[in-house]
Amino acid sequence: MNYLLDVSHQTKIVITIIGLGFIFFNIWLVYRRKLSENMALGWSAITIISVTVVLSGPILSHFVRITGIKSGAVAISMAAFAFIFAILILFSIKMSTLTNQNRKLAQQTGLLEQKIDKLELQLSNRLNSDPEIM
Repeated sequence: MNYLLDVSHQTKIVITIIGLGFIFFNIWLVYRRKLSENMALGWSAITIISVTVVLSGPILSHFVRITGIKSGAVAISMAAFAFIFAILILFSIKMSTLTNQNRKLAQQTGLLEQKIDKLELQLSNRLNSDPEIM
């Protein structure tokens, strides 16, 4: 089978520069405390793997053979689609977790406010009934 996997040297250089730029952007975001370290490590690992797959002919060729796709560009697009779908699922899980935590914190705050109101009422009643406490 003839797979269209030829990547020019110019394209390899551009892909490498974009990958390095993305990794440095991750580092900058961590430095500015806009991104957590574990997320930055994950994004950096994904960037390194993606750049390696695109730049490495044998890995891309093996992926193309396994999937039966005739073009390297279509294979990369399919992998990108799968990656984006996985990220969307992970973000949905994270949002669900945060929603549950927010609900629990709101309930706990309501219970604490109720206890404070009850204690204030008890204190007010004691002060009103026994003026010597002041």
